[in-house]
Amino acid sequence: MTMYAAINTAALTLLAISGYRQTVALLVALLAAWAAGLEFAYWLRRRQDGPPPHRARLDGVVRRQWAACLACVAVAIATGAQLHLGAQARTDIEFLDGAVLVAFFSVWLSSLIDWYWILPRLAGIGGVPPCQDTHADTWNSVTQVWLYHRAIATLLFIGGIAAIPGYLSLAAANHTLAVVLGVVTFGVPAVMSEQAAAAVKALMNGLNPSAPVGSVVRVRLLDVLTVYLVDVSLQGSKYKRLDRRAEWDEKSDGPQIHNDVLASSNTSEVVRDACSPCSAETCARVNWYCRYNEKAYTRRG
Repeated sequence: MTMYAAINTAALTLLAISGYRQTVALLVALLAAWAAGLEFAYWLRRRQDGPPPHRARLDGVVRRQWAACLACVAVAIATGAQLHLGAQARTDIEFLDGAVLVAFFSVWLSSLIDWYWILPRLAGIGGVPPCQDTHADTWNSVTQVWLYHRAIATLLFIGGIAAIPGYLSLAAANHTLAVVLGVVTFGVPAVMSEQAAAAVKALMNGLNPSAPVGSVVRVRLLDVLTVYLVDVSLQGSKYKRLDRRAEWDEKSDGPQIHNDVLASSNTSEVVRDACSPCSAETCARVNWYCRYNEKAYTRRG
């Protein structure tokens, strides 16, 4: 998230000193309103119990990213610093900077939706976590939002990145360079075709998620597994086995079920009558995000 914040800050600052201060000021105002709205919604959820220990420090990191981005761009606007550019250079910066912002701003905003809207619900901040109420209708809508915003951000990122060499190929004076950049333009979507296809599938799956986050699912692969879905992504869902204790060292190393497997009735089914893995009195440590899991966000959780 820090990298995306830094790139967006640099892009907005460049746009401001290139003669687009009013446009950037409007974007910063919208960004500040977005930040305030997310923070307020998060405060409403955490005001009773406060954030769990594993989020307290990270909340501070996210807020500092907001503040640093807004402060840097505001200084660039307030000082009136300006690059003296020709008409063509201004046009080039306008397009290229816009493409960078489309690509990286979409991913940054998507990650913030995760942090402020999705993860507090999975952690049980201001409500019951999915590990304690696996059949609640809430998790279907949470999964839909999760899939939609990640899919849209992925498609915008691919489009924004591909637009950069595409524009440069049209503006290039050298024919060979123009051809090379044209090839790169079409190569970006080709290289990221798997991600693009997964994003389109996620948009379709979001209409009616086959297995919402927090579901208990019986999966038929080489063996029959009963698992708890910890989270969802465009490619698949991380899970914890319920038929035996299985730990992973880090969340990124956790096993994953591909979405095609979850979508097929031949290979998986949601166990509708399954008991929730956890309760208010006991924690099975299946939910890596949960406020009641003392191993959450640690190397053994």
